[in-house]
Amino acid sequence: MLHSEEFLSPTGSRSGGQTATVAPRIPSLRGARAAILDNGKRNGDRFLAEVTRLLTEQYGLASVTTARKPDLSKPAGAELLGELLEPADVFITGIGDCGSCSACSVIDAIAADGLGVPAVAVCTDEFQVGGAAVARLRGLPGYQFAVVPHPVGLLDEAGLADRAKKAVPQIVSILTASAS
Repeated sequence: MLHSEEFLSPTGSRSGGQTATVAPRIPSLRGARAAILDNGKRNGDRFLAEVTRLLTEQYGLASVTTARKPDLSKPAGAELLGELLEPADVFITGIGDCGSCSACSVIDAIAADGLGVPAVAVCTDEFQVGGAAVARLRGLPGYQFAVVPHPVGLLDEAGLADRAKKAVPQIVSILTASAS
């Protein structure tokens, strides 16, 4: 017996089979300008700060611009994304640590890619299936995003550092030409 499931976006939107695009990846993060979007999830700012520190020290990011979304359960608006992406070579968002924030982080990354900026969302493994379903709904089956162990919201500094250390190689792989 065949079984079929329909995934509904927790953001209340459907793409109706649209095909989205992924921006060309850059050769390296050395000298790159990063835009970081904190979705407002607990510990998201501290996690992304550690990711940024590691990317700067280990991979040579030149500069970082950060912003925080006003609502973690809604995609970033076009104005916020436009302002954040204007000076950016790459875009990183997260942390997807619940259903709606994971979906919206993936949606925000896909939107940045669609605007020509290589992007990556970071989600926890508990919400990997939902992130993949949202990407498929947005016309990008197989869209890559970084995955770290759940949870992030309840971690101390050592736990956040561990998750960031696990995320960084994935982020680099997804944003650079090695992902093509």
